[in-house]
Amino acid sequence: MAIGGAAPVRQPIDPDCTEPSNELGVLGNAEHVDAIRKPSHGCLPQYGKTSEMGEKLNIEKWNIAVDGALTEENMKKKLKSQGYNYTMYSFCPGTDFPDHTHSYSKKDSIISGRFRFSMYGVTVILEPGDMMEVPKNTVHNASVVGSETVIFFDATKS
Repeated sequence: MAIGGAAPVRQPIDPDCTEPSNELGVLGNAEHVDAIRKPSHGCLPQYGKTSEMGEKLNIEKWNIAVDGALTEENMKKKLKSQGYNYTMYSFCPGTDFPDHTHSYSKKDSIISGRFRFSMYGVTVILEPGDMMEVPKNTVHNASVVGSETVIFFDATKS
Protein backbone atom coordinates (compact mmCIF):
# COMPACT_ATOMS: atom_id res chain seq x y z
CA MET A 1 0.00 0.00 0.00
CA ALA A 2 1.45 3.34 -1.00
CA ILE A 3 1.91 6.04 1.59
CA GLY A 4 -0.18 9.12 0.84
CA GLY A 5 -2.36 7.31 -1.71
CA ALA A 6 -0.23 8.21 -4.76
CA ALA A 7 0.97 5.73 -7.34
CA PRO A 8 3.60 3.44 -5.82
CA VAL A 9 7.15 3.07 -7.10
CA ARG A 10 9.17 -0.14 -6.96
CA GLN A 11 12.58 0.15 -5.31
CA PRO A 12 15.51 -2.09 -6.25
CA ILE A 13 17.39 -4.28 -3.81
CA ASP A 14 20.90 -3.58 -5.09
CA PRO A 15 22.84 -0.86 -3.25
CA ASP A 16 23.32 1.17 -6.43
CA CYS A 17 19.53 1.31 -6.82
CA THR A 18 19.67 0.71 -10.56
CA GLU A 19 17.58 -2.40 -11.25
CA PRO A 20 14.21 -3.23 -9.70
CA SER A 21 13.71 -6.69 -8.26
CA ASN A 22 10.43 -8.58 -8.63
CA GLU A 23 11.04 -10.14 -5.20
CA LEU A 24 10.46 -6.85 -3.43
CA GLY A 25 7.27 -5.23 -2.25
CA VAL A 26 5.98 -1.86 -3.38
CA LEU A 27 7.14 1.22 -1.49
CA GLY A 28 5.84 4.70 -0.94
CA ASN A 29 5.47 7.18 -3.76
CA ALA A 30 8.27 9.22 -5.28
CA GLU A 31 7.48 12.37 -3.28
CA HIS A 32 8.58 10.48 -0.14
CA VAL A 33 12.10 9.94 -1.53
CA ASP A 34 13.75 13.07 -0.18
CA ALA A 35 16.92 14.03 1.64
CA ILE A 36 17.24 12.42 5.04
CA ARG A 37 15.81 14.60 7.78
CA LYS A 38 18.43 14.69 10.51
CA PRO A 39 17.30 15.10 14.12
CA SER A 40 18.46 18.28 15.80
CA HIS A 41 20.21 16.26 18.52
CA GLY A 42 22.84 13.52 18.25
CA CYS A 43 20.81 10.35 17.75
CA LEU A 44 22.39 7.18 19.09
CA PRO A 45 20.70 3.78 19.24
CA GLN A 46 18.34 3.60 22.23
CA TYR A 47 16.42 0.39 22.93
CA GLY A 48 13.39 0.14 25.15
CA LYS A 49 13.28 3.95 25.32
CA THR A 50 10.20 5.48 26.97
CA SER A 51 8.73 8.84 25.95
CA GLU A 52 7.97 11.65 28.38
CA MET A 53 4.31 10.58 28.31
CA GLY A 54 5.18 6.98 29.21
CA GLU A 55 4.75 5.29 25.82
CA LYS A 56 7.42 2.66 25.26
CA LEU A 57 9.17 1.80 22.02
CA ASN A 58 9.20 -1.99 21.80
CA ILE A 59 12.41 -2.92 20.02
CA GLU A 60 13.40 -6.57 19.88
CA LYS A 61 17.09 -7.28 19.21
CA TRP A 62 18.24 -10.26 17.12
CA ASN A 63 19.69 -13.02 19.29
CA ILE A 64 22.23 -15.11 17.35
CA ALA A 65 22.26 -17.80 20.08
CA VAL A 66 18.49 -18.29 19.72
CA ASP A 67 17.73 -17.16 16.16
CA GLY A 68 20.92 -18.17 14.33
CA ALA A 69 22.76 -15.94 11.89
CA LEU A 70 20.84 -12.88 10.71
CA THR A 71 19.68 -13.85 7.21
CA GLU A 72 16.53 -13.18 5.23
CA GLU A 73 15.52 -16.83 5.65
CA ASN A 74 16.01 -16.79 9.43
CA MET A 75 14.10 -13.51 9.75
CA LYS A 76 11.22 -15.03 7.76
CA LYS A 77 11.22 -18.05 10.11
CA LYS A 78 11.23 -15.85 13.20
CA LEU A 79 8.39 -13.64 11.97
CA LYS A 80 6.32 -16.68 10.94
CA SER A 81 6.92 -18.30 14.35
CA GLN A 82 5.53 -15.11 15.94
CA GLY A 83 2.40 -15.31 13.78
CA TYR A 84 3.31 -12.61 11.26
CA ASN A 85 2.85 -12.41 7.50
CA TYR A 86 5.47 -10.22 5.86
CA THR A 87 6.59 -8.36 2.75
CA MET A 88 10.22 -7.53 2.04
CA TYR A 89 11.13 -4.02 0.90
CA SER A 90 14.31 -2.23 -0.11
CA PHE A 91 14.78 1.44 0.75
CA CYS A 92 17.50 3.35 -1.12
CA PRO A 93 19.67 5.96 0.63
CA GLY A 94 17.74 9.22 0.95
CA THR A 95 14.35 7.52 1.32
CA ASP A 96 12.22 9.45 3.80
CA PHE A 97 8.78 8.62 5.19
CA PRO A 98 7.21 11.74 6.79
CA ASP A 99 4.69 11.46 9.65
CA HIS A 100 2.03 8.85 8.86
CA THR A 101 -0.13 6.16 10.48
CA HIS A 102 -1.43 2.69 9.59
CA SER A 103 -4.89 1.30 10.35
CA TYR A 104 -3.25 -1.91 11.61
CA SER A 105 -0.48 -2.87 14.03
CA LYS A 106 2.77 -4.05 12.47
CA LYS A 107 6.35 -5.01 13.13
CA ASP A 108 9.23 -3.47 11.15
CA SER A 109 12.33 -5.67 10.92
CA ILE A 110 15.73 -4.60 9.57
CA ILE A 111 18.00 -7.04 7.69
CA SER A 112 20.65 -4.56 6.53
CA GLY A 113 21.37 -0.84 6.64
CA ARG A 114 20.34 1.71 9.27
CA PHE A 115 16.87 3.22 9.63
CA ARG A 116 16.03 6.31 11.71
CA PHE A 117 12.64 5.78 13.33
CA SER A 118 10.61 8.27 15.41
CA MET A 119 7.45 7.55 17.40
CA TYR A 120 6.03 9.04 20.62
CA GLY A 121 8.58 11.87 20.32
CA VAL A 122 11.46 9.39 20.68
CA THR A 123 13.99 8.82 17.87
CA VAL A 124 16.12 5.69 17.54
CA ILE A 125 18.39 4.22 14.91
CA LEU A 126 17.31 0.69 13.94
CA GLU A 127 20.15 -1.55 12.83
CA PRO A 128 20.34 -5.05 11.33
CA GLY A 129 18.36 -7.50 13.47
CA ASP A 130 16.24 -4.83 15.17
CA MET A 131 12.47 -5.36 15.15
CA MET A 132 10.14 -2.48 16.09
CA GLU A 133 6.48 -2.85 17.03
CA VAL A 134 4.30 -0.08 15.58
CA PRO A 135 0.77 0.07 17.08
CA LYS A 136 -2.12 0.89 14.75
CA ASN A 137 -3.10 4.55 14.34
CA THR A 138 0.20 5.72 15.88
CA VAL A 139 1.97 8.64 14.18
CA HIS A 140 5.56 7.79 13.25
CA ASN A 141 8.18 8.68 10.64
CA ALA A 142 11.40 7.13 9.36
CA SER A 143 14.29 7.56 6.95
CA VAL A 144 17.31 5.68 5.70
CA VAL A 145 20.53 6.72 7.48
CA GLY A 146 23.80 6.71 5.58
CA SER A 147 24.68 5.34 2.15
CA GLU A 148 23.61 1.70 2.55
CA THR A 149 20.29 0.42 1.21
CA VAL A 150 17.95 -0.79 3.97
CA ILE A 151 16.48 -4.27 3.52
CA PHE A 152 13.30 -4.34 5.55
CA PHE A 153 10.44 -6.70 6.43
CA ASP A 154 7.01 -5.14 6.99
CA ALA A 155 5.09 -7.71 9.06
CA THR A 156 1.45 -7.90 10.13
CA LYS A 157 -0.73 -10.47 11.84
CA SER A 158 -3.88 -11.74 10.12
